[in-house]
Amino acid sequence: MAMKLEVKQTEPAEVLALRELYRHEMNCQIVHDAWLQRKFSKPYLLLLEGQVAGYAAVTVGEVIEAGMVY
Repeated sequence: MAMKLEVKQTEPAEVLALRELYRHEMNCQIVHDAWLQRKFSKPYLLLLEGQVAGYAAVTVGEVIEAGMVY
């Protein structure tokens, strides 16, 4: 049985809790942390069977390289 994976563009506020959880678990700083708030990237939620499984962000404009996924 195949699992349903969805990718949904969202607002930065929707992924901030996931970013904080990652930062806490890894005990680290996130490189380019301000990019979402400065609108240098677009955030996406990754949904597995309708449940949030993670997030991704894609750069926009000419920050480093447009389309870079992090």
